[in-house]
Amino acid sequence: MQYLHIRTFEKINDSDLLLTVENLENGYYVPETFPEITAADLQKLAQLKPAERISSLLALFFPSFTRKELDEIVGKQFSKIDSLLPLKPFNHYMPLYLAELDKLDSGSIYDYILPLLVQLQAAALRKRQDRRDLILLEHNLGNSSFVALVRALEAVKYDRKLTLYYNPKRINPIVHAAMKKYVNNIILAPVDNALSLPTINLFASRLRHIKSQVALSRSEVNDSKSDSDNSGKTAPAVDLTNEGNLSDYPAPTLSTLDSLSAVLIATALQLAVIAELPLNKADKIHPENKGEISDSPEKGAGDSYRRVNLFLPAKQGYLLLAACYAKVMCPLINKIILSGQKGNMLSELVHNFRFEVKGKHNTFELPVQLERMLFEFSSRDNVKSLAWMNDFAHKGVLQLSLQCRHNINGVISAELYTEKAEEKLLLTIYDRFDLLLPPLSVLAFAGFLKYYEKNQKEDELDVVFVNASIYRYADRVINAIYAPAEIKGRKFKELMQALALESGQLFPQWFIMEQDIPPENIVNNDRYDPEKHKAEFEKIRLEGLTQEEIDNLV
Repeated sequence: MQYLHIRTFEKINDSDLLLTVENLENGYYVPETFPEITAADLQKLAQLKPAERISSLLALFFPSFTRKELDEIVGKQFSKIDSLLPLKPFNHYMPLYLAELDKLDSGSIYDYILPLLVQLQAAALRKRQDRRDLILLEHNLGNSSFVALVRALEAVKYDRKLTLYYNPKRINPIVHAAMKKYVNNIILAPVDNALSLPTINLFASRLRHIKSQVALSRSEVNDSKSDSDNSGKTAPAVDLTNEGNLSDYPAPTLSTLDSLSAVLIATALQLAVIAELPLNKADKIHPENKGEISDSPEKGAGDSYRRVNLFLPAKQGYLLLAACYAKVMCPLINKIILSGQKGNMLSELVHNFRFEVKGKHNTFELPVQLERMLFEFSSRDNVKSLAWMNDFAHKGVLQLSLQCRHNINGVISAELYTEKAEEKLLLTIYDRFDLLLPPLSVLAFAGFLKYYEKNQKEDELDVVFVNASIYRYADRVINAIYAPAEIKGRKFKELMQALALESGQLFPQWFIMEQDIPPENIVNNDRYDPEKHKAEFEKIRLEGLTQEEIDNLV
C-alpha cells in the first residue's frame, strides 16, 4: 500500500505515513490506489468479532503491521466496542440503523479514531527504535476532540517527552481545567496564537512555497518523459526553513486529526458498521416481524445484495472523506448524504458547488481536509486544486468546475438547514420517535427522513451516524425540548438530571468528571420516579407550545 503526496506525487509506505507531518505547510497524502471490498468480503467480516473485523480492515491500509499486532492494538483500545455493535433496526418498519459513536470515554466519535491512531503511531516508532521527543500542534480542537486526544496520548505512556500545543479558545474552561488535572505523562501547552490556525491569510502567505512544490513535481514528470533514466524518481522535498517560523513554538513532529491515517481509520470503522447489516436480500431486515416477506435473491452476485446509504452530519471533514473512500472501495455503498447548517463550508460546496466567505475572508478558518478533497474531486489534478485554493485565498470565493461538480454528484449530495430549523428538528424528532439526538446528528437523521419519504427503494438500507452524545451539547438540547418557563431559574445540574431521565441515559463517566458532579447529585433511578417525571415534563412542555404546535405533535 503506497501513499501519494498531493503536491509532489512523492510515494511513501504506511509506516512513513503514520509518522509524517501532514498540514498546510507540508502538504497532504492520499492513497495511491484502493483495495476492493466485495459483498462476499463484507459477509466474511460479519462473522468476526467487532475488534477483529476492524483490525482486518486496518490491515488493508497498514500492511507493515502483522494481524497479531493489529489485533492487540485494536483489542486494547476497543474493549468496549460492543457498545457500537451489533446494530439493530431503528424500528419495525424502517430499514434504518443508528451507528451511535458516542458511548466511549469522551462521548464522541473521536474515541474510536484517536486512540487507535496514536497507538499505531507509537507502535511504528517502536518498530523503528525511534525514541525522539514528540510535538503535536492541534489548532482546531473542541471539547470532545481535546478530551479524546488527551486521554489517548496519556494512555500511550510514551517514555520520551510528549508535548501537545493547542488553541484553547474552543475548549470549555471547566473541561480544560478537568483535563489538566487528569494528565501525568504528557505536557499540555495552550497557545493563543492566530497563526496556528490554517486561515486563508496563512494559506495566501505560503502559496509561493506550495506552488514551488507543485511546479517541482510537474517538472519531474516532464523530465521522466524525456529521460528514461529518471523513471521512478520522486521530487525532493522543498526546503521552507529559510522563510522564518510561522509561530513561536517548535514545529510538530506528528499529525493526528489532520492526517490521512485518521481518515483511513474512520473508513475502516464505517466499513465495519456496514458489514454488520443484513446485506443479503435473503436476510430479513426485521426478523421479529413474522409476516414480513423477504426478497428472494436474484441471479448475479451484485443483484443479491442490498445497497447502503450513509447519512453524515457535516462538521468533521475527515468523516466525509472517509465515506467517499469507503464508497470507492465497496460497490454496495449507494448514496452519501451530508447534512449541515447553512454557512458550513463543506455542506455549501457539495450543495451549491460554490462558497463565499462573508466579512473578512482572510481570517476565515480553512477546513482541514479541503485541499485533499479538492484534489480528489478534480480527478487528482493538483494544478486545478491549487488554482481553486489560490482564488479562494485572494478573493474569498471558491467556485468549482463542471468536472468537479460531476465528480461530487456521483458520490455525495447535501441538505442545508438553518440553526432555527435544527432546534425545531430536535423537538420534532423527539416527539415523533421518542429519540433525543445532539445537534448536527439530528440533521443527519432529518436528511434520512427526507430521503426515505421521497427516494427510498425497497432494496436499500440506511445508516445514520450519531457522532456525539447529547451531553456534549446539553445546553442546546435542553433549550430545544424544554419550555423557557421550565429552564428559567433552574441550575445546570438540575436540568441535566431531567435530561438524563428524559433520554433514559445516566450521566456518562466523562461528563461526571468534566462537570465535577458530586456523587449525591448523580442520576439514580432508585431516587426518582421516571414515569412521574415524564408526566410532569409533558405538562410543562405543552404549556410552552401554541395549540397549533400541540395539534401537530405526533
